[in-house]
Amino acid sequence: MFGAEMTSEHSSLPAYPTTGGDTESDLSTLCQTNTPILSSAVAEHRRSVRPSRRTQGSRNPLRALAAREDIQQDFMQSEENSKIENNTGWRQVQVRLVEPQSRSLNSGDCFLLVTPSHCFLWTGKLSNTIEREKAFEMASVIVTQRDLGCQATGVVHLDEGVNTDSLQAAEFWSLLGGQTHYK
Repeated sequence: MFGAEMTSEHSSLPAYPTTGGDTESDLSTLCQTNTPILSSAVAEHRRSVRPSRRTQGSRNPLRALAAREDIQQDFMQSEENSKIENNTGWRQVQVRLVEPQSRSLNSGDCFLLVTPSHCFLWTGKLSNTIEREKAFEMASVIVTQRDLGCQATGVVHLDEGVNTDSLQAAEFWSLLGGQTHYK
């Protein structure tokens, strides 16, 4: 069993010579450097599909992401969208983002309409003091920190049923698509 070749007892195992000179030549044929390591169809497909770079990459990854136009269009929100936040709750006030339409309003809650140029605080007749305080606090934070893309200089406070004929109220209702019946 110990010799130059394996005997036929173990026919499932391949017969390899054990002499020292032949192993180096066999190893060199296995490790040829001119053939690609991954030669499967999947590897060929990956090489053909992989996009080539048009420009040299930047060392700063944030600068590279900012330079890509497709990323800017995908992740930057358009500034013309207005947002309405609904502040509701008796003991713990919850803030929800609702659809910016007049039908989203109701008399029992406070609402913040935030646009790039205005910040309106609309308080319903039946809203409680905790909701009003929280809504006013949120509006002042949005204006002072210029959050949510709002560049307004101040908060326009509108009460339900009071000064409904003012210019500010007319602008508020026009941003919501007109004054309609709400709850």
